[in-house]
Amino acid sequence: MIALIGKLSVSIACIASVLAMVFYYRSVQKNSQKDLLLGNALNIGVLVLTTVAMAGLVYLLVTHQFQYFYVYNYTSTDLAVRYLVAALWGGQEGSFLVWIFFTSLTTVGLMRWSPPGYRAPVLFFM
Repeated sequence: MIALIGKLSVSIACIASVLAMVFYYRSVQKNSQKDLLLGNALNIGVLVLTTVAMAGLVYLLVTHQFQYFYVYNYTSTDLAVRYLVAALWGGQEGSFLVWIFFTSLTTVGLMRWSPPGYRAPVLFFM
């Protein structure tokens, strides 16, 4: 069940990030504050969804759910908890998840700290 929630979270986050890019583009073209706010809401959703996916994967790693290939491949029962958590970015899939998380975290930071006139174009490219 946790793996299904993680997969759905990543899939929905992918769709949300594409939609956010569309709204940012529309915001630049039409100078629309509404589209900018929708893009911001979608990016916050991406951050929440990737956090859920990462938390689920960490739970699977720490509880030794070896029926999942990623857990089976990158952990063992001999590892200390800190190494089990570090196994999150041990494989390609986990590394991509961590990169998506930090990119969305940076994007949420840019929502707040980029100058108002440049927000939509900057966030479109982010």
